[in-house]
Formats: sequence, structure tokens, C-alpha cells
Amino acid sequence: MKRLLILFTIILCALPALAAPRWIPQTSPTSSEVNDVYFFNENTGFAVGNNQVIIKSTDGGRNWTKVVPELNNYNLNSINFPTNTVGYAGGEDPAGNGYLLKTTNGGQNWVTVTPP
Repeated sequence: MKRLLILFTIILCALPALAAPRWIPQTSPTSSEVNDVYFFNENTGFAVGNNQVIIKSTDGGRNWTKVVPELNNYNLNSINFPTNTVGYAGGEDPAGNGYLLKTTNGGQNWVTVTPP
């Protein structure tokens, strides 16, 4: 009886861990380090990284495509979309100066924002 109680306790303790969501490794279309990810919803999202890489997923992160060609030495550290069409990606150039990219069409095209 004592063994049965111990086995039952172990099973009860293990159930939450077995039911918890798990991370699933994904294949990236770039060899650059990814620094930030932003998803609009469960399917559509963007990720940014070193060498000014911007990648997009439309299937919940299972597949990614490059949106912006990689440019050496420009690193993007963060990305955010205040609306579904307007988004910003920030980073730094090789000299350590900050720079900002902006999209007004949901990430299809990006332009450098020049400070005033």
C-alpha cells in the first residue's frame, strides 16, 4: 500500500510537467544571431538580429523568410509594431551609433529613419 501511495504521488507531481508547452527548435533562414521577436498574433511575426537581418513568419514560427537582405556589421536589437502596419526596428551601426528602421506597410518595405 505504501508503494502504491508513493507511485501515485510521483505521477501526480509529474503530470503538470508532461502537460506543459514545450519549446520546439525552428530553422532560421539566416546564420545571424536573432536578438528580438515580435508576433501580431499566433501566426504572423517578425524577428531581427545581427547583420541587419529581418525575418518573417506567417505560420506561427514554423517557417521564416528573409524580409531585408543581411547587411554586415549593422545589428538590430529590437522590433515593435504599434499597429499592424507601422513597425520599428532599432539597432546600431559598426561605430556604435543608434539607428532606426521603419515600415508603414506591415513589414514589406523598411526605410531608415533620419533623426530631426
